[in-house]
Amino acid sequence: AQSLYIGSADMMTRNTEKRVEVACPIYDKEVKQYLNHMLEVILKDNVKARVLNAEGEYVRKEGEQTPFCAQEFFMQEALQTREGTGQSIWGRLFHRKRK
Repeated sequence: AQSLYIGSADMMTRNTEKRVEVACPIYDKEVKQYLNHMLEVILKDNVKARVLNAEGEYVRKEGEQTPFCAQEFFMQEALQTREGTGQSIWGRLFHRKRK
């Protein structure tokens, strides 16, 4: 089974030396599925994404791929959810009855 954790996206030395950074495990299967979906989409981005090179510079992803913008994809996904089911994955997960 996959172990998946969420935590601060700002894991910088100044933060880890002067304060406590916390991560927590994700147990819910639907949340894991959606987080994995989000990661797949973000990693496909070749419009706004940048890659850190060996010189410490952020550069655009190279390649002759069809342009794909994760931000635009997520906005369209949110609109489809609103128009279709009326509730996002987060709404379904956090407003359902717990066993």
